[in-house]
Amino acid sequence: MAQRTSRRNETLDLMKCVAIYSVIFLHILLPGPIGQAVNCLARFAVPLFFLSSGYFSWNSDGRTLARRAGRTGKLLLEVCAFLLTFGCVLALRRGEAAAAYLRGRLDPFFLKEILLYQVLPLPYAWPMWFPTALFFIYLLWWAMTAAARRMGKKVPWGALAALAVGLLAIHLSLGEVRGLLGPSPVNSLWLRNAWLDGFPFFALGAWMGERGEKLEGKQRTAPLWAGVVLCALLSLLERKLAGSVDLYLGSALTAILLLAIAIRSPRVSSPRLQKTLCFCGRRLTFYMFALHIPIYGVIGEWRAQVPAFAWLWDRPAALPFAVAALTTLMALLLYGLSSGLSRAGAGRKERKTHEDH
Repeated sequence: MAQRTSRRNETLDLMKCVAIYSVIFLHILLPGPIGQAVNCLARFAVPLFFLSSGYFSWNSDGRTLARRAGRTGKLLLEVCAFLLTFGCVLALRRGEAAAAYLRGRLDPFFLKEILLYQVLPLPYAWPMWFPTALFFIYLLWWAMTAAARRMGKKVPWGALAALAVGLLAIHLSLGEVRGLLGPSPVNSLWLRNAWLDGFPFFALGAWMGERGEKLEGKQRTAPLWAGVVLCALLSLLERKLAGSVDLYLGSALTAILLLAIAIRSPRVSSPRLQKTLCFCGRRLTFYMFALHIPIYGVIGEWRAQVPAFAWLWDRPAALPFAVAALTTLMALLLYGLSSGLSRAGAGRKERKTHEDH
């Protein structure tokens, strides 16, 4: 199959913007039944991120995959350095020595947790399982595609999609199905990881990318949007029957349908949306993923010293919105700094090239 043109999928950028704010409201609950409903409906977000990463990787060469893995790893290390510093500050506030805290992070047990469950031994780092899992998946995908090309064979997209469905079935059977049948669901730590969550959705996204030309032009989006509504209602029903679990069938289907809609209709006609929400989904999601829980942690840790933080903490209906706003501002700042440094580095490289000639 010929590779499609690499224009931006603006609809998917828009959906990723909605997804990152959904993640914030998934982790920082609104009070009451509304908060529980939002928490349930927001669970499509992380599957959509994995799906979109797989979709853009289906026909990528080894160099591109290695570059994506390197970029994800670099951002992950930067966030870990920030969180490690944050942990030292919290240790000093508790009267502990920073050196002792740092030594404690070197426990070999943490390496097992990172490899198996992508859990980082850092404060307020639980959302970071997603970029850690994505980093591992990029490495695995690079090795798999390189092996296929070396053997002169095509990547078995259909077999990978079948494997993905099987792994998701295991995830759902150990989580939601157990909640429906009576036994307590398995600890989400064992399910929410690269192997039973990230890789299956990534592989499905790659399969949808490989099938993208058939998806384009052969389906109208109205039936897909109707499916999204029905799957959202299914998620609410599942939560009522099974309780709170990491993944609902309705959430998984919602994410898949949203990617199908983006493939079918990739353009966003509004220039305003392109410059705001699409830009956010394209450029800010990693920063927002990394920042929102540390910002929440700062508010909680320093609420006794900062009256504004205490005011927010006592108003749970306002807290998620405040964290979302602060996260957006910080993400814009970090993106601006990163872009400025990149432009400066490119300028220095260009000047050196001119001087060498």
